[in-house]
Amino acid sequence: MEKLADLHSKKFILFFDDLSFDENETDYKYLKSAMDGGVSPQPSNVLLCATSNRRHLLKETWKDRDDEMSEIYRADSTNESISLSDRFGLHLYYSTPTQDEYLAMIANELKKAGVVLPPDTLRVEGVRWEMEHSGRNGRIAHQFVQWYLSRR
Repeated sequence: MEKLADLHSKKFILFFDDLSFDENETDYKYLKSAMDGGVSPQPSNVLLCATSNRRHLLKETWKDRDDEMSEIYRADSTNESISLSDRFGLHLYYSTPTQDEYLAMIANELKKAGVVLPPDTLRVEGVRWEMEHSGRNGRIAHQFVQWYLSRR
C-alpha cells in the first residue's frame, strides 16, 4: 500500500477474485488492516475489490456454534468472522433462478448462437443437465449451452 500511495499520479484497483478463507486461517486480518488502514490509512488512489461465492468469507461449522464453546464472548468471534465482508460496500446476491428463468437463460444463449430448440426439448435437456450438475444458475446454463453447441 505504501508503494502504491507513493505513485500519486496513478490510480490502482486491487482485485481479489473468489476470496475466501479456511476456518483456521488468520491471514484475513491483514486484509482487514489494509482496508481500514493500520498505522497509515488506505491510500486514496487505491481501491480494493473482491468477488466471492460466500457471504461469510471465513468457513464456519456447526461445531463453531457449540454451546460448550470455551470462549466467553462468542458473539465477538462471530462478528470478527463476518467483519471482512462487511468492509466491502456493495453486496450483490444472486438468488437461484426459477426453472423457467433458467430455461430462458439457455434459450437466450442458444438463440445468440443461431439455435432454437423446441420448448419440450429445451425443458428435457436443460433440466437433465441441471440435475446432473450443481443446480440452477447462470454458470450451469452457460455450461449447458457450451456443451450443446459442441455436439453440433
